[in-house]
Amino acid sequence: PEHNTVLLANTGAEVTEGESVVIDQLKLDASNLMSKLPTPLRSSHEVWFQVTSLPQHGVIIVGERNLTKEKPNFSQFILNKYGITYKHDNSETTHDSFVFSAWLNPKGRSAQRPQDERDVVVEHFNITVTPVNDQPPLLKVKTPGLKVVQGDRVALGPENLKVEDLDNSPEDIRFSVISKPSNGFLALVG
Repeated sequence: PEHNTVLLANTGAEVTEGESVVIDQLKLDASNLMSKLPTPLRSSHEVWFQVTSLPQHGVIIVGERNLTKEKPNFSQFILNKYGITYKHDNSETTHDSFVFSAWLNPKGRSAQRPQDERDVVVEHFNITVTPVNDQPPLLKVKTPGLKVVQGDRVALGPENLKVEDLDNSPEDIRFSVISKPSNGFLALVG
């Protein structure tokens, strides 16, 4: 999931449905923002991130806690040393994302977003979710069956046997006959 970025890295991440992925410095790195400062000031500053729009289908974990609207910040130092984790919520989605701001903050001071928006970089971090075929098909007919007058033919249709599967398209659903009818026979036409 690549896109344009002004950061050293904002590659996005891939995760399997219901699983977790570590977002590390190779995937998200705003350390190039330091180049805005004169060299002598760089060691007294650090890069901070603030998630301004949380992911819709998962959570971001920093250390032992989930990021929240009330506590949305983490530093490049934490990201470099430990990474942050995105945990997918196991929903039937194929992508997710979060929006973040990044800026330079004096070391030792609490993370405070600068007043001047020119000092803040705002970007999306995209997450591609690889689906897992983990949901059994659901029978949507209350009492599946077929009534046939002796000697007649009847076509079997969705009103007799309707199935939905959240992980597969209707074209991918296959039916198997596990026992033949006790009176009559089944014929596949076409």
